[in-house]
Amino acid sequence: MLVRIGTRSSALAMVQTRRVIEKMKTVMPNFEPEIKAIKTSGDAKQKITGSGAFVNEINMAILQGKVDIGVHSLKDLPASLPRGLLIACVPERLSPNDALLSRGGSDLYRLPSGAVIGTSCPRRVAEIRHLRHDLKFGVIRGNIETRIKKMQDGCYDAIVVALAALERLGREGLISQRFELEEVVPAPGQGALAVVCKKDYKWGNVLAEINDERAWLETICERTFIEKLKTGCMSSTGAVARADGRKIKLTAVIHHKGRILRYFEGKEPRRLGKIAAKTMAGVLNAI
Repeated sequence: MLVRIGTRSSALAMVQTRRVIEKMKTVMPNFEPEIKAIKTSGDAKQKITGSGAFVNEINMAILQGKVDIGVHSLKDLPASLPRGLLIACVPERLSPNDALLSRGGSDLYRLPSGAVIGTSCPRRVAEIRHLRHDLKFGVIRGNIETRIKKMQDGCYDAIVVALAALERLGREGLISQRFELEEVVPAPGQGALAVVCKKDYKWGNVLAEINDERAWLETICERTFIEKLKTGCMSSTGAVARADGRKIKLTAVIHHKGRILRYFEGKEPRRLGKIAAKTMAGVLNAI
């Protein structure tokens, strides 16, 4: 059974796709994968064009029948998918934390005043600025290997990246500091993979068999929060859920005239995400 899989061409995207293929083979014995690398607008342009920049072309290829499924970093997916598509499963989630990499190996608190941090993410800028007001920030583009090289070449004193990306690439040895979840609140879905397909895809039920229930509960909660709050991956908003059985704890942060951090608990992920979004929106309106 041939399954055409759309993904980005970066080393990280290929590692992620191979992880999904390994899991699919456990439930689809006759599975024959065909990987199709698709250049997205986020890969092609120097300036990131907004929500969905790294996934839109792959999702369109699914709708057009050019590929059967797409493998994404879940944090790159907009809160609402194009009509006709769904997230078939979240097969894996590694550490959702952010990590600091510095040229001298210093953690954030030992970097000299005025050190330049490479990141293009408003959330990371806001969270780190909250911890160190005396640091500077520089826009950085490219895949994770490109960002690491730019730092090592002296373009930046340090960079901030998703810890899961380093874990998947076997580059944990470069980590200068792993941020705690409350210290730098991650992007919704960070560390998780998502398999997207058409709603009527004939193997959708099989894909559901490789779903990680804990990762599913956590990311559904986070994505509901961000959807109802109507922000996106390019905002200074973060959210991370941790599931223990059916109990879910959600940590959410928004930067607006200061850092607003709140904690929520519940058992149903969508309801918890909605409650958190309503509460945070109320806080914002009161400012």
